[in-house]
Amino acid sequence: MCAAMLSRNEEALMSIMKVIKNVDRIARNEGFSGEGIEGLYGTIGFNGQMVLTFNLMRHGDLPSNMLRRKPGHGPVVVDFGAGIGRPLLLWTMLNIVERAVGFELDAFKVTGAATYTEWMLHEAVHERGLPVRREAPRVLQRDLLQLSPAEVAAHRPTLGYSFCAGVSPKPKRRIGDIFRAVESMRVLVVVDYGKRNAVRALFGDPEEEQQGEQQGPGERVVLHRTLRGLKPVGNNGTYTAYIFRKEEGEPRR
Repeated sequence: MCAAMLSRNEEALMSIMKVIKNVDRIARNEGFSGEGIEGLYGTIGFNGQMVLTFNLMRHGDLPSNMLRRKPGHGPVVVDFGAGIGRPLLLWTMLNIVERAVGFELDAFKVTGAATYTEWMLHEAVHERGLPVRREAPRVLQRDLLQLSPAEVAAHRPTLGYSFCAGVSPKPKRRIGDIFRAVESMRVLVVVDYGKRNAVRALFGDPEEEQQGEQQGPGERVVLHRTLRGLKPVGNNGTYTAYIFRKEEGEPRR
């Protein structure tokens, strides 16, 4: 991302992110790889996470003035298949979100998330002196296929996130069903391969307005935009972010 294209707020966030990225590199060398026993592992890198973050800010899906955000005011993010919580930790440390909660099947990764976040926060605050928020996201052990909309709704999320590359259709569809059912969640970001059929399992055709029993009255889910070229951690290739919104309006008949 070209520095000349960044606002002052974005430049400040990028400056802190670069140090966090270096700390994370040390963490991976120390064994915090994110690999587990069950399921898949994958996440976009910190640079890609910031590109996505600024896109969400510029389109109004995340507030753009998070450096001055008062405690108790801000978005709440849930991550479906959170791994050790790298994206959630970055957003929390940079004070971009008020709260962050992840759901992860693998107990090994859930335990690793607590150790990773504790190590990262200590290194960033006490060893590097970074002006970051000293609060860790929560990563809970849950099977997405058994996760209920009511349990997700209890966290009052405003934005959902998931790295879905390689995930089978059933968990994807469950994420889509939960998004439609949880009224407070207005935006869903799914990172997947750059093929349209990769996210079709969420809602069917991503360009079709949906009318499900669990949606609010007069609402539809639409694919608002895509963001391509996001690079993963420790791998080649790129991924695409598919950004869905709930919008007012009668669905097509």
